[in-house]
Amino acid sequence: MSRWATEKLTKKNEYSHKYTVRPIDNVNFNVKDGEKDGLVNLSEKTCTCKEFQNDLLPCSHALAAIRYIFSFCKKKFVDFCSDFYKTNTWLESYSGLIFPVGHPTEWNTPAEVRSEVVLPPEWRAQAGRLRKIKIPSAGEHGSKTRHCPICKKSGHNRQNYPNPPADQQVNVPDPPIVPPPPPQPPQCRKCKSCKQEGHNRRTCPTRPFDNLTDADNDVE
Repeated sequence: MSRWATEKLTKKNEYSHKYTVRPIDNVNFNVKDGEKDGLVNLSEKTCTCKEFQNDLLPCSHALAAIRYIFSFCKKKFVDFCSDFYKTNTWLESYSGLIFPVGHPTEWNTPAEVRSEVVLPPEWRAQAGRLRKIKIPSAGEHGSKTRHCPICKKSGHNRQNYPNPPADQQVNVPDPPIVPPPPPQPPQCRKCKSCKQEGHNRRTCPTRPFDNLTDADNDVE
């Protein structure tokens, strides 16, 4: 089996484990998947979901019926697949000789074929604006970084733009000017001995004369 077909069968087989299989006879089975029933015929390789006969691969209903008969033998899954999905078929298609077609001037083209003019198919433009954004394919993931339409930078948009245009700016009044407080008058220092103003500890009149030698420790 090809890698693509093997991955398809593996994914369908995971879904089929949740189904309930009710045999009708040796080849017909009623498979319940919780939403709608699938009537499988293994002899004709058909199912009412139309997937078995259209893709020529067992659908999830057919895999549940095959597993019900052959007791989890995965090798039997391949027997119900078309030969188109097998690698041997691919190898046989390239086993013959393939000759090059040669230069177009050397082709033996009939006159009626050379005179035939192939016109492009008729096309009519649809109404509305043309689509510029690419339609993502199945399986594409990832997010695209959006940019501001004004400055073309990321991190913000038009609504929360840090520098709006002049016509959109809102005039915010300046805050009122508060005058500074008046200067405080200088504080008068007092003597540490008598707590009076006008002198310090060294020149204090109440200090004994014999203690004047300690004036070196004056605070002020």
